Amino acid sequence: MRRAGGKIPLRRTQMYVSKEFSRSPSSSPILKQFHVRPHRMSTLNQSFATQHPKISVRAIQTLFRDHVSWINVATFVGLLMLCIVYIVQVNGSISKGYQIRNLETQIQELSIKNQALELNTQRVQSLDHVVRSVKMLGLVDAERPEYINVSAPTYAFAN
Repeated sequence: MRRAGGKIPLRRTQMYVSKEFSRSPSSSPILKQFHVRPHRMSTLNQSFATQHPKISVRAIQTLFRDHVSWINVATFVGLLMLCIVYIVQVNGSISKGYQIRNLETQIQELSIKNQALELNTQRVQSLDHVVRSVKMLGLVDAERPEYINVSAPTYAFAN
């Protein structure tokens, strides 16, 4: 794998090999010499590299082997928390189900009451009921109604 500028990385170190050929008196022109120089990192990369060192597989295995009991406790606590969250959610959904059922029964009761009120309203507004009510109240028929002509201009005088 080559990088721009003819640099070849050496394993996973911060060193790069530059293909600069130099001729020394002791070497022949055919012999190629590679100069090793450190790779220059920015200050941001340097701080990141010092804060986050590369963790090898062996270090992770050692960490697990040395702290098995803590890992088991942490796993148990995590599973316990998941169970508690599950129980709380199931309990909440069950209580919402009871509330929905109660509201549905209230809706059915109110619709029955509404139908009864509509029947009562229709019965009160029927022509037979009105005729009976007129007789009970003692109302009489108007014999000669007088109509007012509103097309002529009228005036009101104050006293």
